[in-house]
Amino acid sequence: MHFTPLKHYKRAIIVAVLLPVVVAAILCLHLYQLKLERAYQSRVDAMLVVDNLIEAQLDRAKNVFDSIESTVSKPLSYAFKDSHFEAVSQFENYYYQSLNNDLGEVVGTGAFNAAPMSRQYWFSLYTLGPVFTNALSLSPNLEAIAYVNEHGMAFVKRRDKSSSELLTRLINHELRPDFSQELIAGSHVVNINKHSYFALGKLRLSDESGYLLLIYDLSQLSHWLQQRSVVEGELRLYNQYNEQLASSWPLNEPPLVWPSTEANSGSWFGGIFLSRTKARPINVAYFEPESMFKSVIRYEQLLEFGFLSLFLLLTALGLFWLSLRLFIKPVEQFVSYLVSQDASATNPNYRIPRAWLPWFRRIKRVVAQKQTLLTRISESNVELDQMLRMQTRALERSLEAKDRQTSLLNTMLDSVPDLIYFKNIDSSFLGCNRAFESFIGFSRNELVGRTHDEVTDKYLELLDLEKDFLIHNDVKELKLTFAEKVFEVRLSPFYHEQKILGSMTVLRDITEIDTMMNALKQSESKFRAAIEFAANAVLLIAIDGTIIELNKAAKRFFSNENPELGKPLSQLFMEKDYPRIADMFSELLQEHKKVLHVTVEQSAPYSHLQLSGSLVWDAAHQPQYFVLNVQNITALTNARLAAERATLAKSRFIANISHEIRTPLNAIIGLSELIRARTQDAQTSDSASKIDHAAKQLLGMLNSILDFAKVESQKGRLIEEPFLLMDLVDTCKTLTEVQCQRKELQFDYVVDREINPTLKGDPSKLKQVLLNLLSNAVKFTESGKVALKLKLVEQSQERQRIEFSVEDTGIGIKAEEQEKLFDAFTQGDDSSARQYDGIGLGLAIVKHEVMLMGGN
Repeated sequence: MHFTPLKHYKRAIIVAVLLPVVVAAILCLHLYQLKLERAYQSRVDAMLVVDNLIEAQLDRAKNVFDSIESTVSKPLSYAFKDSHFEAVSQFENYYYQSLNNDLGEVVGTGAFNAAPMSRQYWFSLYTLGPVFTNALSLSPNLEAIAYVNEHGMAFVKRRDKSSSELLTRLINHELRPDFSQELIAGSHVVNINKHSYFALGKLRLSDESGYLLLIYDLSQLSHWLQQRSVVEGELRLYNQYNEQLASSWPLNEPPLVWPSTEANSGSWFGGIFLSRTKARPINVAYFEPESMFKSVIRYEQLLEFGFLSLFLLLTALGLFWLSLRLFIKPVEQFVSYLVSQDASATNPNYRIPRAWLPWFRRIKRVVAQKQTLLTRISESNVELDQMLRMQTRALERSLEAKDRQTSLLNTMLDSVPDLIYFKNIDSSFLGCNRAFESFIGFSRNELVGRTHDEVTDKYLELLDLEKDFLIHNDVKELKLTFAEKVFEVRLSPFYHEQKILGSMTVLRDITEIDTMMNALKQSESKFRAAIEFAANAVLLIAIDGTIIELNKAAKRFFSNENPELGKPLSQLFMEKDYPRIADMFSELLQEHKKVLHVTVEQSAPYSHLQLSGSLVWDAAHQPQYFVLNVQNITALTNARLAAERATLAKSRFIANISHEIRTPLNAIIGLSELIRARTQDAQTSDSASKIDHAAKQLLGMLNSILDFAKVESQKGRLIEEPFLLMDLVDTCKTLTEVQCQRKELQFDYVVDREINPTLKGDPSKLKQVLLNLLSNAVKFTESGKVALKLKLVEQSQERQRIEFSVEDTGIGIKAEEQEKLFDAFTQGDDSSARQYDGIGLGLAIVKHEVMLMGGN
């Protein structure tokens, strides 16, 4: 067992160790910053050293120039032979001479003899050889020394003579510095055969047309810079044109990415960038990335911090071990024994220090005395605990049952769509369900303990109902309307031991039911009014045939039979007619047909009645009663019979008069043909032809009238027989083509391939219909074509429904005249000055024949 105060002591030891470590870390961070500043200053100092070396090199170059100038300016102490001129080699565009004893080389452009120079000047150049040789041996970084004048002549002393490219660049003045600012200046970088060269030059004061050059190999210059670099970063040398001359960075390492000259100048954040820009031919710059700059210092500082932390940790561990041995362990054992009061709670392998033994003995005596008392108390506690557990279990079971009942009640209330709320006897809310929460706009927690008027000023009718309840203490039920919704409200009390504790109110939304009931009442009222005042008689007949309802018209129609409710329906009709009515009712029961019709005769004044019967079923598909609609068709029947008699009389009259007229017409036709055959006079023959034409035309009209009379008298009958469709089409084609040829019209016909070649029907009537339509098409077409088309519209196993179309390019028919087109004695143009003759019966006959054949 661990003693809690000792745990805090251990934590204090840990904190005591951590604090010096934190202080050491802060100190190391400070030292790290100081080292960074010192390292940065060392880079600045190294930069100044390199800058001074560059300055010394420039001074040395200036001394070389001054030494050469002073040597050349002295008069010659000896004379050269003319043979020196003869040793000059002349080439096409230049001349060249290599001096003896490797003193140098002379090269120039053009012809040597044409060079505008005196012998004295030429021999003075030869004195440069020893001077250039000494200067080249004293300066290992120099690649060559040259003197160049403006006439394209150069005197050169160089180390590497394997290539003449350097001589060409010299006489072309590519290494000539810009002497506009200083007498000593630097040139541009020139690349020759994978080598880069740079020259320091000085303009000769005694000869303004010539200048001296010290030519450096930049690779040697980089090597010189690497030897003198004592820092980790990169040193770079630039000429006055800001071109890089040399770098201290090793070639086998990845190049560093330098920032702009303005970036991080004066600090090491982002990298150290130092530059020394002066008005001189060579300047120096330094850059070192921040990571490279800090890495070594960071490593050193981490080592120092590690050693310091290790020292502090070892010191703390030593102190902690001593305190653990002399204080912490004895206290833990002592406290463990005090808490448990049992020797077994202590560590048996632990040896108690001698100084702590008296305290352990004293506490053991006290513990032994108390142990006896604790044993007695524990026995009593066991008995009390058993009793307490029994009572606790009973109480828990009771609470669990109550919680389950409450949860079940709340769940049931929340699942009910009705609005339910409970109130105390003081009208404050005790609870409600979710439906009431949504209705009133407040949650259950917001309602509990508050009264209605504290929550809202709406639905005050509920307060009036509650006030009445508090007075009478009985159940209240009524219907209320809130926000265009109708509620059935029931307020009832709830009791405890025959004492009223409060009230429970249930609001049920019956808006839809109320609306449906009102609509049902209105519909029933309208339905009864419609039936009662209907012009036709309406009777409701029970399944057993008794009358259960009838309207005023029914009482009027059957006034002679004195109809009454509960009276059998058979007493209202004649004995010969009622069996048909009974059969209609039986058919409605068996075949479930919606409406059936029966026509019966009755005594005057309602001699003819039409009965329409239907059966009403309930939701379980059980028959309820019959609805019998009785219509008086006496006037309609009498009118139809009168019309039929008139039509029959007219047809007989037309047939008789037509027969009477046809006999003289045939005589007129025969006489006109006889006159035409015997006369030789052209005028008499023409008159006879006109008489013959008019008589035949009149005869055709009489034939049409006779056909129409047959149609109206319904004497036309179908004679169905098998026939070949193409024979019918060919006959129509032959007869129509003759008429088309007279008017120079084209005749076409199209027959659907799906139509059966052999059909059964009345080919005579079909031919009559088609020829009538084709004749009309030819009659009203002056140019173009007439076409007959047959198309299959519908097909079953035994029948085919065919569409016959007659098309023409004639004058057409006006829309207002198309409605009366199939009326008898009607034409498209009924005026007296019409162009086309006829009496208007052709299409009427066509319509009748088509309908007779089942078409339209």
